[in-house]
Amino acid sequence: MRKTCSRQAAGSVLVFALSASAPPALAQNIDPEVVEEELERLDKQIKDSKKHYDEASSAEAKKLINADYKMLQKIRQVVAQVSPLDESSADDSTVGELAEPDASRAGDLEMELADLDEQIRDPKRAVPPGATSEEELEVLLATLRARRTLLRTDYLKAKYGILFPWHLLRPQMKNIRLVEQRNGRSIQWDLEWDTSNLPKPASAVRGTFVIADRDGQAKWQHFHRVDKQMTPGEAFTDSGVGFKYDPLVDSHAWVRNSSTDEMTARFEVWSIQYMDGTRQDYLH
Repeated sequence: MRKTCSRQAAGSVLVFALSASAPPALAQNIDPEVVEEELERLDKQIKDSKKHYDEASSAEAKKLINADYKMLQKIRQVVAQVSPLDESSADDSTVGELAEPDASRAGDLEMELADLDEQIRDPKRAVPPGATSEEELEVLLATLRARRTLLRTDYLKAKYGILFPWHLLRPQMKNIRLVEQRNGRSIQWDLEWDTSNLPKPASAVRGTFVIADRDGQAKWQHFHRVDKQMTPGEAFTDSGVGFKYDPLVDSHAWVRNSSTDEMTARFEVWSIQYMDGTRQDYLH
C-alpha cells in the first residue's frame, strides 16, 4: 500500500493519506533533489551513529547515541514520505505532513546548526583545557549530535514545512508541583496544548509525552492519551498530569530538582483519531 497527498480545503497543511494505488506525491515547493540530499545526509548520520556507538566506552554516551540513532530512523521515515525517489523505505505506519515554511526562522536555525557542526568538529573548544576526561568528551559529543538531530527537524519544518510527529501537538508544562496524597507523593503539572499544526479536528490522540533537558535529551517519558475534541488553532489545558514520585528513581529526581527553565517537553504522536472518522498512525 502506498500514500498519496491531499490538500485540506480549510487550511495550509498537506496530509499524506493511505492509498492502494497512487505513489507518494511530492509538494511543489520542495525540490526532489533537496529531499534526496536530506535522505543521504540522514543515511550518513545513521551509519556514523552505529560507528560512534561501537567506539564509545562510556555507558552514558552509548545510551545517548542509541536514543539519537532511533530518532534519526524516525526522521528518515518521515522525510522518505515526501519523496517519490525512495518508495522502498516508505512505511504505511508513517504519515508525512507539510505546513507553511518560515524563511526567517529557517535562517536562524541554519546558523545554529552551523555552530553546532563546528562544536562537533572541535568539542574541546567548548570546555577549558584539561577540564574534560575522554568519557566526558564522549558524552558531550553525543549530546551535541542529539541536539543537532532535533534542531534539524525544526529547520526542516521552517525551511520546507515538513512536520514530524512531535510537531503536531506541542505541550507546554506549567505549575509543576509536589502533591501530598494518601498513598504517597506525586509530581504534577498542567499541560497547555498548542494545536495549530493539527490538519483537522481530532477526538483522540495517543503518544509518548517526553520531558527533556534543554538539549532535547529525554529525562522522563510515558504513554499519554488525550481524549477530547481538539480544533486546530484552539489551545486547551490538561490539569493534574503527572506521576507517583519515588526519590530513588533518577528520572523522578531530575524532574523534582530541575527548574522549568531547564526542561523542555514534547509529545511524540503515535496515532490520531479525527472527528471525520479517519485515523493516522505514525512510526514509534
